[in-house]
Amino acid sequence: MEFRVPVKENWKNQLPYIGDYELGIHKSPAKKLSEILSLCTIEQLKYYFYNYNIDETGLPSKKEELAEAAEKLITENCANHLIYDEEITFDFYQQYLNCRDGETGICVAGLCDPKMKECDDESEILMYILKSGNVKRFLNKGLLFKFDSENGEETFVIADEVYEKVTGLIQKDGTHPFGSMHECKEFADMLLSIYGVLTVRDFKTLWESAYPKFPMSREEIIEFMRASSKDDFAYNFYEGKSIISHIVLNENQAQEILDDRANHTLFVPSRENLLDWFEDSKNPDTTDAFDSHGKFESEYKNPYFIRMKRFLEKTRKEYEDSADILTDIMFYIKDGFMMTQVIGILDEDYELTEELSTREAQEFFEIYQELHNSTHLWVNYGSSPNDLFDQKAPDLRYFSPQASFGQNQSLPDIVTFPKVGRNEPCPCGSGKKYKHCHGK
Repeated sequence: MEFRVPVKENWKNQLPYIGDYELGIHKSPAKKLSEILSLCTIEQLKYYFYNYNIDETGLPSKKEELAEAAEKLITENCANHLIYDEEITFDFYQQYLNCRDGETGICVAGLCDPKMKECDDESEILMYILKSGNVKRFLNKGLLFKFDSENGEETFVIADEVYEKVTGLIQKDGTHPFGSMHECKEFADMLLSIYGVLTVRDFKTLWESAYPKFPMSREEIIEFMRASSKDDFAYNFYEGKSIISHIVLNENQAQEILDDRANHTLFVPSRENLLDWFEDSKNPDTTDAFDSHGKFESEYKNPYFIRMKRFLEKTRKEYEDSADILTDIMFYIKDGFMMTQVIGILDEDYELTEELSTREAQEFFEIYQELHNSTHLWVNYGSSPNDLFDQKAPDLRYFSPQASFGQNQSLPDIVTFPKVGRNEPCPCGSGKKYKHCHGK
C-alpha cells in the first residue's frame, strides 16, 4: 500500500499535543514493533505518517489496519532515515544500539532528562541539547519508543524489527567502508563533481571500483539515491531515468549531457585515485574549491587550478570576486562550454578581460588552456581532454598545448553569444543546433 501524498499544512495542528517527547506509551514496555504500535492511539499512529511527510488522506480508518500500515512505513524507512542523516545522528543512535538489552529491547544506558538540569559545563549543556534533539527525532521516526509508567519513570525501547533492519545495514565490526551511509552520500557527491550525471550502472561500476568487497545491487543503489536526494538535496535524482545529477543541473540539462557524451565511454579511475579524491573531499583545505555551484575535490590539487586561483586573487583583489569567477570557470569548463563562450560570459558578468593588461590576459589564457585540458569534463564522461589526447589525434584536442600569445600579439577577438541551451538554435543564424555549431 502506497501513501505518498502531499502533507496538509494544518494537519499537525489538528492532532492532540503529545509533548516534547512525542509518542510516549503508558503501558509496560513491549519488544516487537507490532506489539508496540498496537498500544498506540490512532492519533499517535497518524503522527508517524505526518513525520514521514504523508497526509492522512487514504489512510485506513480502523486502528488495526492503521497499525499495520505504520509498521510497514517504519520498517521500510527507519534505516534510510538514520543512515542517510547527519553523522552525529548516526553516532548518537549507535550508542543506543550498543546499550540495547537483547532480551527486553530496553536501552539500559541513562538517557537525558527531558527537563534541563542545572549545569555549569558548557560542553555538557551542548551534549544535552544535541541528545534531546536526536531523541525526539528517533521517536518521531519509530527508531525509538518511549514508555511512561504511572509514576512518571521513562523507559526507552528499540523494537526488534527496527534493530534488525538497521544492524543489517551497519556492520559493527568496522569492515564496511563506511560506519554510516552518510559518507556514501558524500562519495556520490564527489563523483558528481567529476561526472555531472551518473546512471545507476555508472555508480555501481565506480562504487565497486573503489570498494570491490562491498558490492551494491541495483535496487540498493536506487533506494540510496532516492532516500539521500530527498533527505538532503545533495543532488538530483530522476527516478524515471534512474540517474542522479549534480545539484546545479535540472533534468533537461542532465539529459543534454547524456546526449553529448554518447560517443564517450565511462572514465573509470584507479581505486587509489578514487579513494584519494574521496579523502581530499573531506579535507578542510578543499573549502577553497567549494561554492554554491558545488565541490571540485578532484581538481583542487591540480596545479593549474591553484595557478588560476592565485592569478585571480592577484588581479581581482580590488573587486574581491576571484572565488566567484573561479567557481564559474570550473562549472563552464566541466559543462563543456568553449573558451570563447566562457570569456564572453565572464566579460559580461565581471568585465574580466577589460581589467587585464595584455600580459595578464596572455597569462590567463595560458592557465585556462592547461586547466581545461587537465580537468575531468562532464561531457567527456569524466575524461579530461588530456586523457582523450593520449588516445586520439592531436587535432581532436580542444586546445593545442603549443598555442600561446606572443608578448607583442594582440588578444584574440572574442565572439560573445547569449546563454543558450546546447539543443537550441545557434545565435549566429546558421540554423544548426548550438552544440553542433559555435557550442562545439
